[in-house]
Amino acid sequence: ALCIEWAKAHAHAAHWSEEVQLLQEEMQCTKQFLKYKAKWWEQHGELPSDVSVDSSIREGISAYADQQATLQCKLSNHFSSLW
Repeated sequence: ALCIEWAKAHAHAAHWSEEVQLLQEEMQCTKQFLKYKAKWWEQHGELPSDVSVDSSIREGISAYADQQATLQCKLSNHFSSLW
């Protein structure tokens, strides 16, 4: 009976060890995704010159993209400091 309990405890410990590894990998993926999205917003903040829109709309799109890029970068940095 003691061997059975030990085997169960060992299996539980192995399971939780694997869960920790998976969580750490997910955390790294999240940080990488946030960095990717920050670069994406930086690259998409400017409309192509052949797109005809009012200058105030063009400025608004650029400002929004800058804001989103900054947010994604800050989130990635914050998570890096926590993890």
